[in-house]
Amino acid sequence: METKKEINRMINPIAFAGMQFDTVGGILNKNLTKPSKVTDQSKKTIILNAIEEITDVYIHDIRSKKRQRYIVEVRQIYHYFLKKYTSYNLTAIGMFTNRDHATVLHSIKNVNNLKETDEEFRLLVKQIREKIENKITEELEILI
Repeated sequence: METKKEINRMINPIAFAGMQFDTVGGILNKNLTKPSKVTDQSKKTIILNAIEEITDVYIHDIRSKKRQRYIVEVRQIYHYFLKKYTSYNLTAIGMFTNRDHATVLHSIKNVNNLKETDEEFRLLVKQIREKIENKITEELEILI
């Protein structure tokens, strides 16, 4: 990509006639700079999509009051990854799934315990983690 100086040389100065220098600079900066990181909202979507794709449990089940073990574990994994990959606090994470902050904290602890004791669960978390990290890397490459 060209530098700002090179682009400035290419721009027709007549197009900016009568504008203040700050305004022209603002227009150039706005159009030349891209976000340098993936937003928490994007990460939340990536996490949800990865979980849905791998587990076939969808957001309406994650947000529901269902207590089937598999759905509860997937909900806990969702809490775990939101805490790991975003800057959301426990209360905000809980609001996404209609739970309180104490439930989210319990979920995170439970995922850590199950990863140590249940091989199948550990492999599921690993598979989801790899999918999330690949998607985040793809998003970063698009931004660059």
